[in-house]
Amino acid sequence: MTSTTDYKAAREATVKAATDLYGADSAEVKGVESAWAGVNVK
Repeated sequence: MTSTTDYKAAREATVKAATDLYGADSAEVKGVESAWAGVNVK
């Protein structure tokens, strides 16, 4: 990410990072997705 990264791109980057580290169906990915949904970023 860079200083010009918007929220949508930040969401995509953090979900991808969690997926890469823990797997697509992991609690970590669900937690990251839930956190972004909590601040209404989709």
